[in-house]
Amino acid sequence: MKDLFIIVLLLAMLGLFFHDKQQTTDLNKAQSDNALLTQQLTDTQNEYNQLLAKTKNVEAFQDAHPSSSPSQFDLKMGHLKDLGPDPLDRPAY
Repeated sequence: MKDLFIIVLLLAMLGLFFHDKQQTTDLNKAQSDNALLTQQLTDTQNEYNQLLAKTKNVEAFQDAHPSSSPSQFDLKMGHLKDLGPDPLDRPAY
C-alpha cells in the first residue's frame, strides 16, 4: 500500500511539473504578444498625434493667411461663366 501511495504521489508531482512548465510557456507567449500589441498601440497613437498636430498647423496657417485666389472649383468652372446667359433661360419663341 505504501508503494502505491508513493507511485501516485510521484505521478501527481510529475503531472504538476509538466502542467507548470506548460503554464509558464503560455504565460511567456502571452506577455510577448502583449508587449507587441502595446508597441503597436503606442506607434499608432504617436502617428495619430503627429497627424493631429499637422492638421492643427495647417488650420492655423489657413486661418492666418486667408486665400484671396479662386478655389479649384472656380478655376475648373470658370469657362462656363464666360458663355453668357444660359440658353435654357431664354424665353420660348
